[in-house]
Amino acid sequence: MRLLVELPPDRAARLTDVLVASGVPAQFRPDESVGPGAGDAAVWVVEEDDLETAQRTLAAFLDDPDADRFVAASAEADRLRAAAEKERKAAAKRFRRGRDTFRDAASGAPLWKRAPVCAGLIAVCCLVAAFGWGGTDDPWSLWSRQEPLIHWLWITENSVVPLRQGWVRIEFDTLGETLARGELWRPFTPALLHANPIHLAFNMSWLVGLGAILEGRFGWWRFLLGVLAVAGLSNVAEYYADMRFGLPVLGLFDFQESPRFGGFSGVAVALFGFEVGRKRGGRPLTTLSTNSTFFMLAFLVLCLSGSIIAVANVAHFSGLALGFGAGFISAKREGRPHRSLTS
Repeated sequence: MRLLVELPPDRAARLTDVLVASGVPAQFRPDESVGPGAGDAAVWVVEEDDLETAQRTLAAFLDDPDADRFVAASAEADRLRAAAEKERKAAAKRFRRGRDTFRDAASGAPLWKRAPVCAGLIAVCCLVAAFGWGGTDDPWSLWSRQEPLIHWLWITENSVVPLRQGWVRIEFDTLGETLARGELWRPFTPALLHANPIHLAFNMSWLVGLGAILEGRFGWWRFLLGVLAVAGLSNVAEYYADMRFGLPVLGLFDFQESPRFGGFSGVAVALFGFEVGRKRGGRPLTTLSTNSTFFMLAFLVLCLSGSIIAVANVAHFSGLALGFGAGFISAKREGRPHRSLTS
């Protein structure tokens, strides 16, 4: 902080308002002495880089301190201070919410209480699995069973066209046709489909752990919007990659030329990417354990290796990129130095 000038209290207060209204954080400090010896009040500039601008404003102010634009600055300064105070309280509330989430987790509070969105998503995914598993060919495979609910959750609908000698051809609607019919849920709902119990357990474990922390830190509605955004974008990316290419690319991305894909993995990877982005931005929310990091990286490498067929790698890496970017931006925004607007 740098002392700008000392003026009679009323003039100093008005100058402080003028500076704040013009975007220069400043503080008004009255003379604390008592009695007839009380003197002028001081105006301090908070940021060193703003001193030159403040000096120019001071010169204009001293020429005509009663100018209309200077008198009107008080109202704008009050508005800015109120906005800064509102943001301060919101930040404190977010901090308390995050702190309470950690405390609830440590005390064994039920998941539905500290992270209702995560609990709800787990319940829905398990319910869908109950309808999806149990096909006659493979009782542990969701893809082998054609329940109406599962058809309703694919990103696009399909139909079976009979051919000669018992052959059939499966035809898929395009995403454009699907959305034109008003089926706007389909870009999101493939995230609820899981191929087998291992697939389901892996994805739900990230909701129970890191997902609950993020929901507690940012609030249920922000977390839900983030989940929907990542699910929708990653599923649409996978759809267009599959339907456009239909062949492996560089031996890594196995595009299956079919919109039949599903799983919460895109969002699970995004949760991991978000925390990595927060860490790279210098403000991690928690400490990712070595085991968690190893299993996620091993999962991504295994998917790329081709050891697991028909993996939605585009959805995975889209989620990773979206999560990392959001986490890094979030950390940098919170890491900005607070510029006081108080007088």
